[in-house]
Amino acid sequence: MTKLLGEQQRGVYVAPTRSTLGQFILDERLPARRPSLRDSTAASYEQMTRTYITPTIGTAKLQAIDGATLNAFYGRLIKEGRTESRRDLGAGLSPKTVRNVHGLLSRAFRDAVRWGRVHRNPCDAADPPRGVSPEMKA
Repeated sequence: MTKLLGEQQRGVYVAPTRSTLGQFILDERLPARRPSLRDSTAASYEQMTRTYITPTIGTAKLQAIDGATLNAFYGRLIKEGRTESRRDLGAGLSPKTVRNVHGLLSRAFRDAVRWGRVHRNPCDAADPPRGVSPEMKA
């Protein structure tokens, strides 16, 4: 009780919620941000959320996600995140695609902090994969 009162006095108290990450992105954030996004960008965000985020960590409670959860998620996407099979491509996603997912999550959690849904952005504690430039071919 003392901890909750202290958080409330400091202005960092966040009421517990049952909202999941997938619900927050698809039902709250995308509809709120859609007027300021291009149609193609909104469709891309929705596709990334439904394809990569919702099946894995989309059912986790929004307030329960931390940096370690995101690091494990990124590692899983790198190893086995591909949803379609193509020749000469492994089972995992490219680091660039995983960085795009990280960018989407980072912006979503930034909005969640602004809207009072979470205390801090867990993407700040996560380490997305480094981008790898392909070798130049002449």
